[in-house]
Amino acid sequence: KSSEVKAVIIKNDALLKTKTLANILYQKDTGWTLVVVIPVSEILAQSDRTTKSLIAIILPIIALLFLIAYYAIKKMIVTPIMALSSELENSSDQNTLLKTTKNDELGVLVYLFNKRTSELMDKTEKLSDLTESLEQKVSERTKELAEINKEVQDSIEYASTIQRSFLKHSSFI
Repeated sequence: KSSEVKAVIIKNDALLKTKTLANILYQKDTGWTLVVVIPVSEILAQSDRTTKSLIAIILPIIALLFLIAYYAIKKMIVTPIMALSSELENSSDQNTLLKTTKNDELGVLVYLFNKRTSELMDKTEKLSDLTESLEQKVSERTKELAEINKEVQDSIEYASTIQRSFLKHSSFI
């Protein structure tokens, strides 16, 4: 190497009367020594100015990124979910199928919701058919039992008539 560099902190510089940083450069081929003395307060002031400048640049960028993220999330997630919620709230029919043109996660969720709703509609229709069929069978069976009951009542009445008639004639014996 043709040169050496050394940095030394001087706690109380005799000329500047403050804490300083001395950079010493020794050039071997010329034999020269170069000493640069800078007050630490100036180094820190420059560092503070640089930091403040960076903060002044970075904070608006971060704020802008947050705004962009907020509007992106609102447009891609919140607004579609609110539209689906509104569609469900405004529907008077519980068999409402939702509409979407998206192929993202929300589109998959709507597809699964519609599939489940369709399955429930099918099961409800089958249950309604079974209920109607059961009501018809109960009605038919009730008619049959009413007819049998009428026949039994008629038989009891006929037997009672025979019994009274027999008792009238048997009292003379």
